[in-house]
Amino acid sequence: MASNPKEDLILLLLAAPEEPRGITGRMIGVTRLEKLVFLAQKQIQSVASNMEAFLFRPWKFGPFSEEIYDAIDTLHNLDLITVTERDLASYPEAVESEALEDEPAGEPVLEKVFELTPRGKQVADALRKTEIPEEVWKELCDLKKRFGNLPLSRLIHYVYHKFPETTAKSVLEHLKPKN
Repeated sequence: MASNPKEDLILLLLAAPEEPRGITGRMIGVTRLEKLVFLAQKQIQSVASNMEAFLFRPWKFGPFSEEIYDAIDTLHNLDLITVTERDLASYPEAVESEALEDEPAGEPVLEKVFELTPRGKQVADALRKTEIPEEVWKELCDLKKRFGNLPLSRLIHYVYHKFPETTAKSVLEHLKPKN
């Protein structure tokens, strides 16, 4: 499998189908990946009890874990995922990303695209079949179907309202819960 259970969670999230298109093996945006990992750990009891947890802290856009960047690098170095960059798809996403990434105005705004390699697909499939309970896979699929394609601002808004303790250092005041 991957070198540790934290990386396994990322592989499984990538392998889970995304609605409504049913796309598998891909996720767009590191902020989205972080929020989905965070939600998996917080909302899926079977994930929390079966997998090693990433450590999150409040940061500019809610819960943040440096360990996710390390896991991405490890998965990339093991040829389990590819990491590419692309222009953002729409003006609203570009404006949102400028706020999220602190990019200077006028600079091209890029987002990371994470995709499973053929080897990564094999490892994720083996994990799914032999290493995790079926209910964990089902819950991860449900999580990705619910949040994987949601506009980033709506995903962050959901996390902020469900876990207000993660907003302590947020720069996105308009998404914070009103007291």
